[in-house]
Amino acid sequence: MATVGQLREPDTSELRYLRGVLFDNATIQRRAAQAVTELKASFGRVDVLVCIMTGARHWADLIARRLPDANRVNCSVSFYRSGDFSLRSDGVLERLNLEGKRVLVLEDVVGTGRTLHYVLTTLRRSEAAAVGVCPLLNNPSIRAERFRDLDKLCHGTGFVVDSGEFVCGYGIRGMAPAPSSLRELRDIYLTHPPTSLTHTD
Repeated sequence: MATVGQLREPDTSELRYLRGVLFDNATIQRRAAQAVTELKASFGRVDVLVCIMTGARHWADLIARRLPDANRVNCSVSFYRSGDFSLRSDGVLERLNLEGKRVLVLEDVVGTGRTLHYVLTTLRRSEAAAVGVCPLLNNPSIRAERFRDLDKLCHGTGFVVDSGEFVCGYGIRGMAPAPSSLRELRDIYLTHPPTSLTHTD
């Protein structure tokens, strides 16, 4: 198996989780070039790229390569249980000085919008001139009602997916009980629904 972070083909033990390729690597590469053209037209100049790790890492690599004048910052946001589920960051977001900067957030999947709302709220406190989002995947059909306006902030979305699709690969972990190693796959795959699988890690 390849080292963590290196994209690869699935091994035989992982095939049971996969239904088929949704977007292959070549399609992702082409779409990244188109996405940058689109976001330049709709968002304009980008001063800072904020990459939400670990899921957006590879998408961020593609976008950053095409925006060489933008500074890149990597940060992480995670869930923890405190009554209901809550969010916390690694502290990088809170320490950024973005006053007057045009900031683009690179995210793997925008789903319910809860994580993205947290990130944007934190970034806006730093008095950035503008904040936009460039997600690899956008799933607006599962967006929480109070976060519906987030779509207006998306520029150069990679792909729009349906609410019934479970995916993994190209940085995206997929849903348990599928193993976390699926995020290392070089293509984006459809996976079987979590309820139909038994955890084997």
